[in-house]
Amino acid sequence: MSTAKSFDETPSSMTPAEFLVWERGQVERHEYTGGKVYLQSGASRQHNRIVSNLIRRLDEKLEDRPCDVYANDLRLWINAAQSYYYPDVLAICGEAESADDTFDTLINPQLVIEIYSQSTRGVDDIIKRRHYRTVPSIREYVYIDQYAIAVERLRKLDDEHWESVLFESMDQTFELSSIGCQLSVADIYRRVEFNHPEPPSS
Repeated sequence: MSTAKSFDETPSSMTPAEFLVWERGQVERHEYTGGKVYLQSGASRQHNRIVSNLIRRLDEKLEDRPCDVYANDLRLWINAAQSYYYPDVLAICGEAESADDTFDTLINPQLVIEIYSQSTRGVDDIIKRRHYRTVPSIREYVYIDQYAIAVERLRKLDDEHWESVLFESMDQTFELSSIGCQLSVADIYRRVEFNHPEPPSS
């Protein structure tokens, strides 16, 4: 997820339906949750490299199956949370279902991947993690650090329980059972130069 900030030029009473109509007319992307609108600004070089790596490798692994991988530009509607998000990567095996007749808002991915920045870490790690778990189709959520080698895979075990496993070595490979393939940590971080963010000024 790219850097997000609160966007105060929209009506505070905007409903999800009103937001969707409004957002489709915008040049920049926005997310919506808790009745608030958040502008999505640009991503870092390492963030973009990780997304490119993921799309390339997942497309290769899924090319002979009825699966699709999408990056950045498709919204996800989460009905239970009344929220619209733009996950960094979405994967669907089978028929993709859209929220309406316009194919720009999905409702049934099996896999969601987020790459966190310093400014969005709390949102990704707490709020989105909770919201993604309410989507019936989502079986796995992968949470990637762009500043160090750290990949967390969360897998749905049943309606109430999720398993979390952390991978911190480039020689590790892990299973994505939601889409039936494997992914290596080295694939994710191929040609990524780790640039640690500057600490906030006092």
